[in-house]
Parts: sequence; C-alpha cells; structure tokens
Amino acid sequence: MWRFTVCLFVAGSVWAQDKVVSTRIFSEPPGAPFIVDGRTYRDSATFFWPQNSKHVLSIPDAAALSTSDLARYDFKEWQNSAGVKMLDGSSIAITADAANPFYKSVWRLFYSINLRLPDAGLPFACDPGPAWGKVYINLPESDSCYTASALVWGEAGKTVQVQVNPPAGWVFLGWVGSMDGASGPNLSFTLSRPMSMLARFGLATRVTLATTPPGLQLYADRTVVSTPATLDWVEGSQHTIGPVEPQRDEVGAVWVFDSWSDGGAAHHAYTVGPANVGAIVTARFAPGLTVTVGSEPAGLKLSVDGVSTANRRFNWASGSRHAISAPAELADAQGRHYVFRSWSNGAAATQEVQVAAADQAWIAAYECLGSLTVRSSATGVTLSVDGADCPNSCTVHRSAGSQVRVTAPAAAPFGDASRFDFDGWSDAGAAEHTVDIGGADAQTLTASYRLSHRLSASSNPAAGANFRFEPASPDNYYASGTSVAVIAQPRPNYQFRRWDGDLTGTLRSGVVKMSAPRAVCALLDRVAYLSPAAARNAAGETPESGLAAGSIISIYGDDLAPGVLAGPHSPLTQTLNGVTVRLANRLLPLFFVSPGQVNALLPSDLSEGDYTAIVRWEGHPDVSTGFKVVRNAPGLFTQPLGDVPYALATHASGALVTIDAPAQPGETVTVFGTGFGPYQGMALDGFAIPEAVTLPLADPVQVLITEQVMDPEFAGAATGQVGVVAVRFRVPDFVLAPSLEFRVSSNGKESNAVALPIGAAAP
Repeated sequence: MWRFTVCLFVAGSVWAQDKVVSTRIFSEPPGAPFIVDGRTYRDSATFFWPQNSKHVLSIPDAAALSTSDLARYDFKEWQNSAGVKMLDGSSIAITADAANPFYKSVWRLFYSINLRLPDAGLPFACDPGPAWGKVYINLPESDSCYTASALVWGEAGKTVQVQVNPPAGWVFLGWVGSMDGASGPNLSFTLSRPMSMLARFGLATRVTLATTPPGLQLYADRTVVSTPATLDWVEGSQHTIGPVEPQRDEVGAVWVFDSWSDGGAAHHAYTVGPANVGAIVTARFAPGLTVTVGSEPAGLKLSVDGVSTANRRFNWASGSRHAISAPAELADAQGRHYVFRSWSNGAAATQEVQVAAADQAWIAAYECLGSLTVRSSATGVTLSVDGADCPNSCTVHRSAGSQVRVTAPAAAPFGDASRFDFDGWSDAGAAEHTVDIGGADAQTLTASYRLSHRLSASSNPAAGANFRFEPASPDNYYASGTSVAVIAQPRPNYQFRRWDGDLTGTLRSGVVKMSAPRAVCALLDRVAYLSPAAARNAAGETPESGLAAGSIISIYGDDLAPGVLAGPHSPLTQTLNGVTVRLANRLLPLFFVSPGQVNALLPSDLSEGDYTAIVRWEGHPDVSTGFKVVRNAPGLFTQPLGDVPYALATHASGALVTIDAPAQPGETVTVFGTGFGPYQGMALDGFAIPEAVTLPLADPVQVLITEQVMDPEFAGAATGQVGVVAVRFRVPDFVLAPSLEFRVSSNGKESNAVALPIGAAAP
C-alpha cells in the first residue's frame, strides 16, 4: 500500500514539471524589435515555457526607432492577450500562463513632413504681426509656427492642417511636392505617408475695389468685401468681381448696379496688371426703384432678365429696361399645373418693360388646370391617353370641362406564357371611353388587370389525344390561382398510360392550380384500332354495304400488324406476321397484313346475317368489327391510271388494258372483281381455281353501259386466283374514244362504276 502511494506521488510530480504553455511575443505594427529574457527578436517569436515560469520582456534603450529619415516608431506600451496595458515602462516581468497566449509591444508610427520655405528675400517671423510671413502646421499633439524650412513629425493616420500667411506685398502661389497643384493657403489632409512640401510665393499687385457712391459692398472671388477694399493679387491672375445688389446705404437708400470703370459685365473676370503697380476698379451704382413682377396666383416662377424666379419685388434703376417672360405652362411646388392667359399690361407673353416710377407692377394671369392621372394596376401595361402611349402611368393636365379619351388594351403579355387581362376601369367605364376633367382637384383613373397563365396540354405520341378543360377557356389562359380540371381523351388507337409535366398519376383526369404557367403531357401507348365500318369489299367502295360469302375483304385500322407482309398465293395461310382474323372459331385465309390493312377471304359457306371479325396480333389486345353477310355484293377491281377509276381488265391475249393499250370497239375484254355471289359448283376456300376448271356464277350477271344492258359472254371464277370473279364481254361497236364507263350487276345488285380505256375505231 505504501509503495503504491509513493509511485503516484512521483508520477504526479513529473507531470507537473513537464506541463508547458505556448506564448507568442510580437510587435504592432510589425518591424519593431523587442527583447525576451535578454535576447533581441523582430516581428514575432513563439516560446514554450513551463507553466508559471517567470520571464522579462523589454525593448531597446532608445525610446524611438527610426526606420529611415522619413518614418519612425515610438514605443507606447506592452499589452497582454486581453488588450490590457501591462504597467508603465518599457520593461515588464510576466508569468507564463495558458490564460495569456500572447503579449505585444505597441508602437506608434510617425511620418516626416519636410516643410521648405524660401531661404532669403522674404520677411518671415512669427511674432511681429500680420505684415510678416509665417506657416502654421497644426497637429493633434501641437500647433507650431514655422518661418524657415523644417522637418516636422506627425503620427500616421492623424489629420494635419496647414495655414500659410504670406508677407505683406507677397502672395502665396501654391505648393510643389507631395501636395503639387494645391494653390489655397489652407490645407487639411490625413498623414498616410512621408510628405515633402515646398511653398511658392510671388510679388503682389495691389488692387483697390471702390464704389460710387462710396461705402457699398462688392463681391471679390465670391467673398463680400466692404469698399474701399485693397487686395494683394498675383500679376496676371484672374479674379471674379461683381456687385452686391440690391443693397442699401447707411441711410437706407436702395442702390442698383449700373456699370464698372473697366467696362466689364456686372460679374466678370478681372485680370491683374503688373506687380507693384496699383490699380483701382470702381463699380457705379444708381438709385433703385421698387417694382413688382409677379403672377396670379402668386408664387409661380417667371423669367426675369433670363433668370427663372418666383420673386415679386425688384429694385431697378429708373429708366432701365428689363426682359420679362411668362412660360406657356408651368407647375407650382405642389405639382398643380397652370396655363398662361395674359399680362396685366396686355402685352405678349415675352416682353421688354421700362422702369418709369416706383411701385410699377406687371402681373401674369394663369389658369389652374385640372389633372388626370391614368395608371395601370399591373406593371408593364401600356395604356393610351388621347391616342398617345401611356406606359403604366402618366398624368395629363387640361382645362376644367375638357375631355380625355382613355384606352386600356384587352390583354398585355407578361413573359412567355403569362399575360395581364383587363378587368375594368375604376370609374366603371368601357375599355375605351372619355373622362371629364373637373376643376383644380387631381383625378386618378386606374385600369385594373388580373394576371393569367396559359395551360398547355400535349400528348406523346403527338396528336394521340384530345383534351377537355373544366372550366373551359377559349385560348387556354386562366386567372392566376384558378383550379382547372384536365381530362385526356385518347384517340381510338391510343391508350392512356400516365401524366407528365405539371400533372402526375395514372388517371385520365387531374387538377392543376394556375399559380404559374402550366404544361401537362399525356403519355400514351399505341394500341390496335379498327376504323368504323372497318370490313369492306377489297375492290373498294360499292353500293352494297354488306359483304358476300366467298369474297375478298379488306379490314382497315391502326397497329394491326408489325409491318407489311404478303402471304403465299395458293394456298392462302391463316397466320401472317403473328396476325390472325377469326370469325367465331374459324380462322380466315389471309392475303397480306400491314399496320393499316388486312386482306382476308370470307368462307364461301357463310349464311346471310351479322358476323364479327376479330383481328389478333400476337401479344397485343384483340380488336373486332361487325359486318353483314349478303348473297351478292359485287365490286370491280381498279388500277391506278390517274384520277379515273379504270377497271382492272385484260385483252383476249391476257395483256392488261391500259391507256397506252386501250380496248377497241367490238373487242372482247375480261374485267375482274369479287363478291358476286356463289358459283354453280364448289370451290375450295383459300386455293386458286385450276386452269382446267370452269365455275360459272350461280346468279345472273349483266353489264350496264349507260342505259344499255348486256349479257356477258362469261361470268365466273377467275382461274389461277382465289376469291376473284372474271366477267368477259364484248365492247360495243358504237363506243367512241377515249373511255367506256360501266357497272356490272349480280342478281340485281350493282357494282361500283369503273371506266375502260377505248382506242379509236379502225377506218
């Protein structure tokens, strides 16, 4: 137990001796030396001392440290890290302590002012009075008078004031050196660097300013002087002299300026003559008469001798002439506008008057105008006032009883998809109306506008949907803050997936708040779609809306197949490109499939009645269309030969009848179609009719040429084809070029009308 206690004691003693603190010693401003425990340092030094150890801080013996002839440091005091002054004197004892991480020696920086005065020739002395020259340099510490060149020290950052009193007969010309260009005898500046200042002096010319009558006052360099006044000015220098007017003499008489002895204007620049040659300049005054030039109402500014003034009383010399002018329109201090009507003497607005006696008066009569301020509640809206643009706000002034026409635009743009919509005038007037101007009272008319934003709706893919908005808007702009329901209405071959933009969700409807321009986008998926009456005769539009059993049909829609693919000629296949067409549980033979059209063969054993065809593209939703099966629904195939529906026809040789190879009168041609009804024998659905097989139609067939009815030579199944009917007939001899229009009927049901190119008959 004893050993354990001793070990703890020894360990604790070692720890206390090893504890050190960091202490930084530096000067402020940097650069001044200091001594720590007898050793000299500069700028800054950091020491690691044992806690509570003792140390001595001091500075060199010299109280001031000169860094050059231009600047020096003066020691001020030691301070600890809390900014507390550490006793007086340049040497202090400190105890190392973590509570005081630094000590600093504080110095004051001084700059020199090198004052230079002329060495000889000028009388300088501080005591004999104002006739002797002297220079005062006033520092915060002292004010000193100097009569010769001297080196003056001032603390950096302090304000220095310099005053120059030249000797009698001399004038101060200015400074050369640090204050080069300064010409005034009084200077004030902040000492921020060493200064060098040479004072320049020159011989003076004595100029006496006088008046007649004597004793009146004049301006000399904008300073009022009482005459006679003798001034010392530099030869060749210029000085502004002028009269003080009006003014009264000692007995109260009024005097007004008349002329100068040197012929100058009332206020002019006087050029000083040679040195030591005196000069007298006299201002002549004349007795003044008090007259009135004013306005009714009083206080409006008129032009008097070219000066705008609201004064009413003037002191002018008898017989003098003056120009007075009344502006056509002016405003008073309260902003009221006035229009000139007449002078009291009936003269023109601008006139010259002559003073003939005291108390003369010229009064300009003005009419106060009414004012109308037209403004908009919305920034950036340009209104119209009497046909002139009024950007946001403007004020017009008119006589009482007059009218002003104001116009507010129905809308004004505010950014790309926002605008201000006109809501009405504060006087409840129409967007364009007239306003009556009242009396002097100011009127204000405000056009109120509401902020509206555009709601734009689109779909992806484009044009895949229509949109309905509640409430509706003619241009999709809505007042700010309006809640608008947006309903997407996909087109038949599109299915809504979700919203994008300022709407989210998978429902076809949503609500947006129009606190800013909004844009919504309906994301859609393409789906298979069958057009209305999608199943039609493959030959085209025919008079009969039904479809015949055993005929070729076309089913029209969108996204019915991944691409265009034709099947084998014979036998037909029941699946093409993953697409099938089904009637109940029967698959139809297919000719070809494409995204927009599928051609198939109706079974020949279908009874008359209503049926539904289901188109399936594997992996996509089924689509279906209804149609009616009838016994006869003939249609003739056509070939593209311009805008005329020319029949698909062949010559007896089997070559196509074309415009370049037309049929001839009396020639036998064959035309082709489908949907003519049953055959007299049985054909295998989906298989081409063999060349050796003849299958006439079961029902009577006729060729209809205008009003003539012809029996064909043959009407039955086209050999080598599936679902195709061939009708062979002789072209009448009476047919003339260029074409023969005809139809074919089966059991009384007519086909579409087609044309046959006809060549010219042989001579």
